[in-house]
Amino acid sequence: DSVLLVASNNYTGANVWMENGTVLSDSTDSIWVTPSQTSTYTLTNPSSMCNTTASVNVFIPQPVVAPADMSVCEGDSVSLTATNGANLVWSPNTSLSCSTCSTTMASPSQTTMYYISSNEFGCISEDSVQVSVLTARTINGIAYQSNTTVLPNTKVLLIEYNAIDSTVSAVDSVITNMAGEFSFVVNASGYYVKVLPDSSSYPNEFPT
Repeated sequence: DSVLLVASNNYTGANVWMENGTVLSDSTDSIWVTPSQTSTYTLTNPSSMCNTTASVNVFIPQPVVAPADMSVCEGDSVSLTATNGANLVWSPNTSLSCSTCSTTMASPSQTTMYYISSNEFGCISEDSVQVSVLTARTINGIAYQSNTTVLPNTKVLLIEYNAIDSTVSAVDSVITNMAGEFSFVVNASGYYVKVLPDSSSYPNEFPT
């Protein structure tokens, strides 16, 4: 938006307008300005006996900014914090601990897009953040040798595959029971399991 700055009757003639110290215009009694940030405008009249100067600040509200998209395990909560803005309102307000606070706790039951709006001096801005809910699933299996003999009391690793850099890492482990059974609860895809020790006598991967 733009705003019109007008000199009073005492500031006529050889006026000099400046924005944050940079000269904008000479010899005008008024000027339209369109600042991109909060700025100080100074009016100087060097032709007057006292070299009079006046200034005014034009405040530009900064748009509200929501946090980056995030994920949460089913049944858990996540903190959402908005920066900048005033008179904040989150929507939808269901599953939120506070709909008018800069920081609120979200406990969605499903993937939800939350919107944060600001109304500061009549300037309205809005941003959004998506909270993805990861649904838990169970990976079950039986560890056994190639001759189908089960492996009790054997360590099994849960391996996560990172498709971005094609790396793998162990993120959890369990010990099989007397029947060779194991179980993991995960909230995403891209996992497989490995039975230890890693040798030709043991099957080392189970598709999931």
